[in-house]
Amino acid sequence: FLVIIFISLTCFTPSVMRSGIMIIIWLLSKIISKRSDSINSLGIAVFLISMISPNSCLDIGMWLSFLSTLGIVLFADKINVFLKNKILIFNNKNIILNYILSSFCISLSTIITTFALVSWYFRKISLLTFLSNILIIFPVTVLLNFAFIALILGNNIAIWAVLTNRTSDFIIFFVNFLASLPFTSLNLDYPFIMIWIFCTSILIVYVFVFMDFKKEILKISLLSIILLFSGIISYQISLKDKIRLKILCSKNSRSLIISKNNHVIVFCRPEDIYNLRKNLQNINNLDFVISCGEPNESFNNLFLKNYNLIENSGKFISLPDIKNEFLELNFLNNEVNFYIFKIQQKNWLQIKIQNSIFLVCLNGGDVNDLPIELRNCDTLIAFGLPNNFNLINFENILLAMNSYHSRINSQKINNGKIFISDGHDVLIDINIKNGNYVLQRKI
Repeated sequence: FLVIIFISLTCFTPSVMRSGIMIIIWLLSKIISKRSDSINSLGIAVFLISMISPNSCLDIGMWLSFLSTLGIVLFADKINVFLKNKILIFNNKNIILNYILSSFCISLSTIITTFALVSWYFRKISLLTFLSNILIIFPVTVLLNFAFIALILGNNIAIWAVLTNRTSDFIIFFVNFLASLPFTSLNLDYPFIMIWIFCTSILIVYVFVFMDFKKEILKISLLSIILLFSGIISYQISLKDKIRLKILCSKNSRSLIISKNNHVIVFCRPEDIYNLRKNLQNINNLDFVISCGEPNESFNNLFLKNYNLIENSGKFISLPDIKNEFLELNFLNNEVNFYIFKIQQKNWLQIKIQNSIFLVCLNGGDVNDLPIELRNCDTLIAFGLPNNFNLINFENILLAMNSYHSRINSQKINNGKIFISDGHDVLIDINIKNGNYVLQRKI
C-alpha cells in the first residue's frame, strides 16, 4: 500500500513505476514463500509499464532506470567479489571501506550498461562519474529516509521536513558545484573528441590482445594524451575567424550568444542566469550585453560586476528602458547586425551575419503584425511559434523549445527544413568566407 502511495506521489513516472513494481513482486514472493528473480522482476516491470503506457518506451528516464538496474543485477556482486579477492584491504569488516567498495561497484555496474545511451542522448561523457556517484549515494539515501519519515508524520514533527529540505538543498548545491568545475566532461559533438576516443580504444584493444598490457600502459597513456592535445589545438585553429551563434533553449532559456575569436555578444533574459553562467564560465570579456527584461540581482552580479559592465558604459542595454519600437546595433565591424522590433508588446529580433539572415521569435506574437520586409529569412528561430508563421519565407526553422512543444509544433509546419532542439542548447557555426552555416544540436 505504501509503495502505491509513493508511486502516486511521483505522478506515476516510468522510472518510479519500475522500482515500485519490482518491490511489489518481491513482497508477493515473500508472502507465498518463493524466491523472486531480479531479472524476471525487471522484465515483468518493463512489460507492464509498456502495456499501460506505450509512450513510456520513449522516456529517457525509463531507459536509464531499466539499464541501471540491469547493470546492478548482472555485475555489482561479481565486481564486488573480484575486488575483494584482488585487494585484501577490502576483506575486513570495516564499515567505511565496505561502503566505498559497494558504492564503487554499483557505480561501475550502472556505467557499464548506461554508458552507450548516455553518450548518445546527452552527447557528453562525464569524467567525474565515479567520484560523484560515490559521494552522492549517501546523502541521497539520507534524503529518502528523511522524506519517508516526514511523509508518515506529516506536520506533527516539522524537524523532519526541515531536515529533508536541508539535505535536498545540499545535494543540489553539490551537484551544481561539480557541474561548474572546468574540464570535467567530454563533449561528443566535437569531432576531435570522437576521433580521440576511437583511436584510444583501438590502441587499448590492440595492446590488450597482442602485447603485455601492464608494460605498455604508460606508452598508451602518453600517445592518448598527445592525440587529445593535438585535436584540441587543431580544433582551436579551425575556429579562427569563424562566427558562432549559440541558442540557449535548455531549461526554458531564451538567450543567444554570438562569438568570434575573443569577441562575445549576449542577448538574454535575466531569468536565464543559470544557463548563461554555465555557458560563459570560460569567457573573460564581453563586448556587449542586451537584456530583454528588467535586470535582477543575480543578473547584475554576473554581468555588471564580473565583466565590469556598467549600464552607462555603452556595453549594456535593457530593452524595457528603450522607448523606440526599433533599435539597430552593429558589431564586429558590421559583420553582425542586430535589428530589434517591438510589435504589439512582443519582441522580434533579426540578425544578419554576413549573407545569412536569422529571424528570432522570442515570445510568440502574430506574423500579420510583422512588416513584410522582415518576413524573409534563411532561418526562423522560434522560442515560441507565432500565429500565421506560414507567412514567413524561411529555408530552415529551429524550434527552440522543450521536447513536447517542439514535437507538437513540428506537425504544423509544411515548408522548410525543421530542426528540433528537444530542449537542448543549439550551436550554429557560420563560415565567414562564404556565409554558409551548419546547425548542430549541442548540450
